[in-house]
Amino acid sequence: MPHRELIHTLADMDCALQVSFAETFNIAAADCVSVGLPIVPSDQVSWLSPLVMAQPTDSNDIVDKLALVNRPLFRGLISRANGRGLAQYCDSSRVAWLDYFSVMPDCSAPPHTQVALHDATMQQLTP
Repeated sequence: MPHRELIHTLADMDCALQVSFAETFNIAAADCVSVGLPIVPSDQVSWLSPLVMAQPTDSNDIVDKLALVNRPLFRGLISRANGRGLAQYCDSSRVAWLDYFSVMPDCSAPPHTQVALHDATMQQLTP
């Protein structure tokens, strides 16, 4: 399905689920948030609202969170919170990448120098 068609489909949905065991960013969740679609994630999608995170092995928890995101007054609030979470995640990722690239090793340097510079860079970026 082309992405444009996916976005139109998402916009017609009531809610989405991304109750997964492991994630990094989760582009599917970002697509949902981009159209204001409420989403029930697991805690693996860290930038989404924790108010609606469900345990992936607990069907009752998932059903409860689905009911929560479909409450009319809560629906808009959670969609806005998720939008803010996505924006903050993108902003902090942008800063991290710009910091990383600002100290990238010179690719014309000998390979052993590049490795040493990369290791030093990674130590600076690690909290």
